[in-house]
Amino acid sequence: ASSVNYVIYMVVGGVGSLLGPMVGAPILTIARELLAGFPYYVGLLFGGVLVVVLLFMPEGFIGLPRQLISLFGKLRRTPRPTEERPQPGSP
Repeated sequence: ASSVNYVIYMVVGGVGSLLGPMVGAPILTIARELLAGFPYYVGLLFGGVLVVVLLFMPEGFIGLPRQLISLFGKLRRTPRPTEERPQPGSP
């Protein structure tokens, strides 16, 4: 394995924590094994996963639970539009 793969493992798992590379390495190793019959697609997969993680999950897979909790918390807190009912006695 090249040193670029190790960097990809760290970024995908999460650079800011010790568990990040421990999460990223098994995910990408399993993906590599699943694509063992298609060696030309491994680089394409790793590059695609790297771009998606950098764009949408800057903290890697380790930060994903925190991002999901934050997202669902924001969705839950948004006020729902209510119909304004006319006040009694107003035209």
